[in-house]
Amino acid sequence: MAKGHIERGWEGYRLVVLPASASAVQVSETKKGFYAGAWCLLGVLMNQLEPGSAVTEADLAMMDDIQAELMAFAESGGDG
Repeated sequence: MAKGHIERGWEGYRLVVLPASASAVQVSETKKGFYAGAWCLLGVLMNQLEPGSAVTEADLAMMDDIQAELMAFAESGGDG
């Protein structure tokens, strides 16, 4: 199986966030957290968006809200 979207996202995240000296345990635990976040976001999207229907203003507003929440977290240095 080719690398998917989440795996490519993880690889980019790892390069930017984790120091090269990170232990195998730190890398593994951080990857678990990264994937847990992806699962959570997928669940939110699957529970809110209706497959096969046109994108609505509410869908776009939800995506804007998710983006704003993630940006606020990033801007807080991850402590938010």
